[in-house]
Amino acid sequence: MSKPRAFIDVKLHIPADKVDERVVAKHYQKRLYKEDQCRKCPELPYRHGVACQECPAYLAHIKMWDKETIKGHEYISIPAGNLDLVESKLGIKKHKIRDKREIHAVKCDLKFTGKLYRGEVVDGETKEDQLALINKWKKFKTGLIKGRPRTGKSVIGTYAACDLEVNTIITAAQNEFLDRFEDELRDHTNCFKLLKQGQRTYLRVHTLKDLKKAHKYRIVAVNYQKFIRNEKSRKRIQKYLWNRTLVVVDEVHMGNAASFARFLNALPCKYNLGLTATDKRVDRLHVVINRILGPVRAKGVATATLPTIELWETGFGGNKKYKAPWMVDRFLFDPENSRNRQIIKQVFKDLRSNKRHSILIPCSQRKHVDWLVNAINDQARLNNKKKGEKWHPNIAVPYYAQTGKANQAKNKELLKTINNLEHRVVVAIGQMVKFGLNVKAWTHVYVGVKPTSNGPNFYQLANRVCTVYQGKPSPVVRLMVDYVPMSYFCARKLFWTEILPGTKDRPTEPVKYKMTGADFKRLMEIAKYPKIYHPKDKDEIKKEQKSTRFF
Repeated sequence: MSKPRAFIDVKLHIPADKVDERVVAKHYQKRLYKEDQCRKCPELPYRHGVACQECPAYLAHIKMWDKETIKGHEYISIPAGNLDLVESKLGIKKHKIRDKREIHAVKCDLKFTGKLYRGEVVDGETKEDQLALINKWKKFKTGLIKGRPRTGKSVIGTYAACDLEVNTIITAAQNEFLDRFEDELRDHTNCFKLLKQGQRTYLRVHTLKDLKKAHKYRIVAVNYQKFIRNEKSRKRIQKYLWNRTLVVVDEVHMGNAASFARFLNALPCKYNLGLTATDKRVDRLHVVINRILGPVRAKGVATATLPTIELWETGFGGNKKYKAPWMVDRFLFDPENSRNRQIIKQVFKDLRSNKRHSILIPCSQRKHVDWLVNAINDQARLNNKKKGEKWHPNIAVPYYAQTGKANQAKNKELLKTINNLEHRVVVAIGQMVKFGLNVKAWTHVYVGVKPTSNGPNFYQLANRVCTVYQGKPSPVVRLMVDYVPMSYFCARKLFWTEILPGTKDRPTEPVKYKMTGADFKRLMEIAKYPKIYHPKDKDEIKKEQKSTRFF
């Protein structure tokens, strides 16, 4: 009887006698903690212990390996995305692993008709060398491509789907990302022309009826939510997606969610391509995607337009009722507080300074979005009447997550009017504008309307205003800091983890932002001494709090 050997079907199966379980557990399971609390704990040197198990700072235990019996032999099964790690840490040579996954391709004349950038300068901006990125990835055909926002990662994914000439599944966490890929297929391939001629080039899965015929098409776009509801829906992966060879995942850092990760791990794809601007996560869950799809294979190096961070100390707070974190929402959304009046005042100050200025205000709750939109539009109409200005009566518009084709079409039309500067202020739910929106008109973004300490999210928001066009004003990120613990402690963490790296004080990382010396020095003071932070210009702030609602 022949000895069992390592093989891949959907997962990688390694004979149990060829690998140490403790080594597998070290690299394929992870415990998550609230690190800021753990640093103060005397049990930290002994983590993970009995005390940790009951501690509220212990968040989760992620296990990415299991034992299986296959044809009478014991195997350890792990994700097959990162074979480099398997070879270096588990001692299993890649060339000795038998890959049972087949290469499938539906016959069609699909071609990439667009053009990838090769580092040329367009409208004063040095474009990313997209061809170099995809060629680096093709050496492995697994792993991630990391590039700054506006690199054209969707175009790169579209090129890969055409160039490899294999059956492809395109997936993402939100339908909006799939819409973007559909637009790229329409603009850069002959996909839809062939579809009209009867060739089965592309299928967007909306219903179970669509899914049942997915095996007949070269490219299939589907969101993962259709496969996670119950055991029956999970079986659809092997039943209907059995002949997929390449998976392209947009905004792959969102794939660390448990259900999304399980879906990706169950796909029988030989080739994996993940696209992202932020491969690291604050919660350290990026290790999940690293094991399922592979490590970063190519990084963008082009220097995009850098946003300028301008510190905005509102001076709001300082009262005892704002000390407790659970009271923070009250000061954020109270229409009568001076903080919201300051936002409106700053909006019109920015708009008056340049006719090309366009502002994005990310919020966390719809009621705050609605209030700010109404207040800004009321102010515009009042200024038209009292000051003789000529503002559009609906200068501010809300941007919400929409479901249904009709509503999504309205969102597309809305984005066109924003790019034409018909509407110059967009108040949106932050989760909707962090990823994927390419609005050239935006020049300013107000970060901190809802305080955040998440560095990758801050990076995504800051780069929403960096799309270049001829004559565009310099992009600005206004970082709001309130006299409230939650706000200035968030600013402190952003400074140390996101803003400081890349500066002359920590030059080991690439530069991400620009900042004036005075603002940088002041933010460093807040970061070093947050517990004794006091806002500047208290007398001016008191006058501001007594001022009228409109400006």
